[in-house]
Amino acid sequence: MSGIKRETIIRVILGICMIVVSIGMIYGKSKAGNANGNDRTYIEESEKNAKQKKAEKSENDSTGSAKQDSTVKTKMTEQRQVSGTEAKAIAEAEAIEASIQPGQYPVMGISSIRAWQLVNYFKAYGSTYPAEVLTQGGAPDIETFAQMYYEEATAEGVRPEVAFAQAMKETGWLQYGGDMQITQYNFAGIGTTGGGVPGVSHS
Repeated sequence: MSGIKRETIIRVILGICMIVVSIGMIYGKSKAGNANGNDRTYIEESEKNAKQKKAEKSENDSTGSAKQDSTVKTKMTEQRQVSGTEAKAIAEAEAIEASIQPGQYPVMGISSIRAWQLVNYFKAYGSTYPAEVLTQGGAPDIETFAQMYYEEATAEGVRPEVAFAQAMKETGWLQYGGDMQITQYNFAGIGTTGGGVPGVSHS
């Protein structure tokens, strides 16, 4: 009797142990499953956030690029915006230029070139504008200098690009360094014959 009881007790204990182990395994799997699920959720959320941030960055870059392009186009439009009268003059000048024979370029006549193009020509060379000295002569920057050259040349019937190009050649792109001094305001090398002859001065 006692042996049966002992065997029964042992079986009950073993059964309980198996139940506990089974519960533990089920709980462990459930917990692992939850952990894996949480990991998957975390990874999915991370990927989603990364994609969203990438999309936002791309959109911001695109917007910034569009704004920059718009600003550049606006500036170009402002620079090249002309009145109806000036547009007609440009068209006439272009027609005349089209009739010029190869190898020839008249000094006199109307031109389709505008002051802002003279500015770009100077800046493309990379020379430094001598503002400290030329401000005293009324041209604090290359834009003002080019506009003055453009207006004066046009008033005299001289193509502004020819007069401007000569000034750049004679003055070494406004750097001087030869017989003339910048304070002479002689941009055409008038009277300078070499050998230390300074030429004409304009005050």
